Amino acid sequence: RLFFASGSTKTIEFNGLSNWLYDLSTMKTSRGQRIPVKIEYDRINDPQSGIDQGGKVILRFQQNGKFIKKELYLLSDLSPVNFLYYGVPTEVMDTVLSQLLRLSLGMIGQHREGKLLSPNLYAVDKQINEWGNLL
Repeated sequence: RLFFASGSTKTIEFNGLSNWLYDLSTMKTSRGQRIPVKIEYDRINDPQSGIDQGGKVILRFQQNGKFIKKELYLLSDLSPVNFLYYGVPTEVMDTVLSQLLRLSLGMIGQHREGKLLSPNLYAVDKQINEWGNLL
């Protein structure tokens, strides 16, 4: 088992690993790989809170007659772990600000139509869409 976790403020620590996994998953087994590898993807969910903690990649292959299984735990999906709980990495800030702007515009539209949701804490993409409508 290999665990990959970053405590940095940038998201580039594991660019090489990310690119390698992508290349490996898109290769044709018969042509591109010396040793055929079966790849499985899963999520890491905290059993107590149910919070998604990142991705898990399982590599299975045979070498020298032995079956080998390697598990790669990609904590916070290879982004810095501190961004899993608070803050936003610079590389995705534009996306987040764009979503917040759409949410603000949606709520203004709801207010004008008299359909504003009751005051509460709502999770975008889980409880409401990015325009402020209930899912």
